[in-house]
Amino acid sequence: MDSQLDISLILKKIEGLPKGLQNHIHRTRKIAKSLAERYQVDLTQVDYAMASHDLARNLSDNELLKLADDLKIPVSSIEVQSPVLLHGPVAAKWLEHEFNILNPDVLQAVWFHTTGTPDFHIIGKIVFISDKLDPAKKLRFPHFDVIEQAVFEDLNYAILNYLIDLISIQEGRQKTAHPLTYAFKKLLEKQYQI
Repeated sequence: MDSQLDISLILKKIEGLPKGLQNHIHRTRKIAKSLAERYQVDLTQVDYAMASHDLARNLSDNELLKLADDLKIPVSSIEVQSPVLLHGPVAAKWLEHEFNILNPDVLQAVWFHTTGTPDFHIIGKIVFISDKLDPAKKLRFPHFDVIEQAVFEDLNYAILNYLIDLISIQEGRQKTAHPLTYAFKKLLEKQYQI
């Protein structure tokens, strides 16, 4: 257990977010807690990361770009085109600077919860897929039910199936996924020899 992770401060910050975002965070915390129990991962760390993942999600593109500059977050052309990708890194930097959170697994989980990363610790994987399994997102993905069932049997396999769906949908819209998302998918494909 990580005694430094006092969730009450994060819960206060969540209260200031729009109601829909608050509801999303609370729904995904329940999913993440179940997955943490299933995979025997530190519940405190998972819950703290899950509660923190969308703290900056309500900010405008301009606010995210300005904060990224202020917080010295590297910004690629992909983030310039789609600044919403910066809400995880901004939230992770807030955890470091405002809450003095130095736990690398929690910070990584929050930073990369949108794109994923091949370097994910299991906490990051749980936060990543829990965010995607919010029932409010069910209609966006053709294999949501399959992923939802698989996640309790094989976390990596569920994530791989989500990534396959996501990339297929994005390519169908003539959009490209983030390079880290492709790298994460490639790593998992290698694991399953796909």
